[in-house]
Amino acid sequence: MVGRSASPSTGAPSIALATEGLGGIYQGLLPCADCAGIETVLYLYPDSTYMERRTYLDQPKEGNNDQVSSGRWAQVSANLVRLTRRSAAGPTDYRMRPRALQQLDLDGQEITGDLAERYVLAQVGSF
Repeated sequence: MVGRSASPSTGAPSIALATEGLGGIYQGLLPCADCAGIETVLYLYPDSTYMERRTYLDQPKEGNNDQVSSGRWAQVSANLVRLTRRSAAGPTDYRMRPRALQQLDLDGQEITGDLAERYVLAQVGSF
């Protein structure tokens, strides 16, 4: 949902994007160059924070196959969600689909090719 309000400093309209209903739990198996896949669970909390758990499948057991990241998320346009990590890593963008999020490439563009449809996290729960 998009709402308009006046900017306090200039009086010009500004766009405020509502995030109600977008929060939830998203899950999918993302492609991996050197493993069987990355099992990904993304929690978009109603307070605009997130937690993401990635498990690298069929990796040697001597290392840690799980990665957890957290930070803030925001709906930055009518169909774009951005995750901003607490670490130094850059943001991750997702295009909103009905009951799913499609991961975009590092330039914010849709991933193309044979594996493009595998970069989707389906909504499996809500808060």
